[in-house]
Formats: sequence, structure tokens, C-alpha cells
Amino acid sequence: MQPEKLHILHAEMEELNWNDLRYFLAAFEQRSISGAAKALGVQQSTMSRRLAALEESLGASLFYRSPTGLIPSDLAHSIHPEAARIESSFSTMNYIAAGESEELSGKVRISLAEPLALELVLPRLEGILSRYPGLKLEFVTGYELVDLARREADIALRFAAPKKGALIYQKVAEVQYIAAARRELFGRYAKGEPKSLPWIGLDHDMEDTLEGKWLNAAIGAEPRFRVNSYLMQMKAVEAGLGAALVPRFLVHQEPGLVEIDCQHPLPKPMPLYIVTHERLRKIPRIEAIWRELIRLCSFLH
Repeated sequence: MQPEKLHILHAEMEELNWNDLRYFLAAFEQRSISGAAKALGVQQSTMSRRLAALEESLGASLFYRSPTGLIPSDLAHSIHPEAARIESSFSTMNYIAAGESEELSGKVRISLAEPLALELVLPRLEGILSRYPGLKLEFVTGYELVDLARREADIALRFAAPKKGALIYQKVAEVQYIAAARRELFGRYAKGEPKSLPWIGLDHDMEDTLEGKWLNAAIGAEPRFRVNSYLMQMKAVEAGLGAALVPRFLVHQEPGLVEIDCQHPLPKPMPLYIVTHERLRKIPRIEAIWRELIRLCSFLH
């Protein structure tokens, strides 16, 4: 692109606000409207509208729309490094500002899988809230990794240790999986043969997971039905609809469930880690919730 045109565009970019940059960076990195919208937690229509408004304000196209997604233009490639630098500066300022707070007040955003949120944290949340009345807790549930560097969350519980970034982590538990079913279902179907049970499998897109691989190896039969939600799978087991490989701590919370010996090795326990950014670790409110989550994870043993 010609230098004089880049100069004009640079001047126009100075008028953009932080939200404009966030939408641009999400679109550039995800290469699709749906992916960018999901990354920012907004509707696809909002993402599409904001991106179009940004292009209109610049008077140039940032992306070409195609059946496979978004294709960045030469302009997008030209401004991306500067936009990423600005984003990094914003993140650094946020961390510095957060670090100035010495009070046990303010917001703490926690990312974790939905079963952990519902079955581990939620039943014990009242005690945490009463101990820290000045804290405002926000929960982001799901299995996708949030970007802690961008403050999409302050603390995360993850089943994999981070491999990059300025993140601090600690192993807090090992989650053991067992095969389980309702006692009545096992008595009615099994007759000493677990393969005769109706099994609840995961969606075909999830067959490469720990649970999917184990079911194929241990049972080998087509499941009675499939789900794309670990929580729904567990609720189906509790309802007596079938057997499944599920976390041991969930089974122990439901008296009507029994462990099934399938004469096949169970998967190795999955390590669970608590993670935060190094700049946040010693902030009092983060430290407090860090300790509380470690305490809660002791119930997983």
C-alpha cells in the first residue's frame, strides 16, 4: 500500500476506540464472523455490524467475505501489528491498575468447566460470598480456553497446564473417571456383562476425547444415544437412561449410582490446574479466590 495512503489511514485509526480494535483483532485472528463473535461473547449480528461500521469509518475493506470465512485484505495485514501492540498496551495498563488495589473488593472473573461450576463451586459458593462481601464474582463456563492475557478471565481451572504466556499455575487435583450407572439399571440389564448395558456416548466430534476413546476400546458397541455435553451425559446417567464414563466425584454425590467393572483399564486421572496471569497472582482479591478454589478442589480427591 502506498505510504501516503497508510499515513491517512493511520490518522483515521487514531480516532478509533478500544472496542473497534477488539472487533478487528478478533476477526483477524478467528477468520470468521461466528468465531470472532464467540471469542468476544457477542451476537454474530453485532459482530458483523461493528465490523462493517469499522470498514466504513476507514473507507476501506479490512476483510473479504467468502464461503469459508473472512480473508484479511492487504490493509488488515498492514495495520494488524499496530493494533496488536495497542491491545498489548491496554492489557498492561489493566494489569498495572489492578495491581494497585490492596482491598478485598472488586470483580474476579473465573473460567471453568460447567460440571465443576455446578457440582463443585455452586453448592459451596454461599460461604465464599459471605467471607468476601466486597467481591463480585463472575463465572465463565465452558471448555474453550479463555485468554488470560486479555483479561477474559482472572483465574481459570483447566485440565491442561499452560505452555506459553506469562501465566502462573498450580496442580490442584487429579480427576479420576469411572464407569457408572444407576443401581436399578445395572441390575436389570447387566447380569454380569457390562456390554449389555445401554451406553451414553459423546457426539462423533468428541470421539477423540478421553471418554470417547475409552468407550470405543472398552465397550465397542454403538451407544444408545449420543450427546455433545458432559453435563447432559451425567444427567442422563442419573436419570437411569444408560451408563457412561464420568468423573468419580460426581458419582459419589449421587447415592443411586454404582461403579461398573468393565474388565478394561480405566483412563489415567486427568490433572486439574489453577491458572492466572503473573501480574495478578498477588493482588489480594485474586489471592483470596485462588485459595478458595484450591480448597474446593480438595473435594475432588
